[in-house]
Amino acid sequence: MNILNVHKRRLYTSPEDAWRLIANLGGKHEILWPRGWPAMRFDRPLGLGAVGGHGPIGYHVEEYSPPGLIRFRFTHPRGFEGYHEFRIEPQIGSVLFRHTLRVRSRGLATWYWLLGLLALHDACVEDMMDRASSYSSGHEFYTPHPLRVSALRWLLRRLDVGRARPAAAPLSTER
Repeated sequence: MNILNVHKRRLYTSPEDAWRLIANLGGKHEILWPRGWPAMRFDRPLGLGAVGGHGPIGYHVEEYSPPGLIRFRFTHPRGFEGYHEFRIEPQIGSVLFRHTLRVRSRGLATWYWLLGLLALHDACVEDMMDRASSYSSGHEFYTPHPLRVSALRWLLRRLDVGRARPAAAPLSTER
């Protein structure tokens, strides 16, 4: 199955300021990653080749071009081939902050996506977009999760699913 999933927000800030949201992903001074989701961690400071992930999702940084693009190539789970990326597109007086996921799924991975991962992914990315909007505007943004997402998150916590998977090298918590 070919999957294209796009989320975007207009942020009234400069590309360099918007990049600060991305530059701290998985770091000690995290701004963008939402609380309550499995933490994003990397084996080194964020940059080309950094290996990491969040929960059962693994990836490495395939492209790194501040202040416009970071692309993560998936390594886990099996059956997902593709990437997710953040792009900062300058506009007049603002930027378009965009998250794109482009994946080809096969086998059980397609069912995994359709039955649960899609809803969880959308909720997590919308939480990130809320944090980006809050950061750039100074006003609190919050999108409530649908009941399905809350139920899935509760179930995964009970099953002890979603712990960060180890990266290829030991993960550092310091930046």
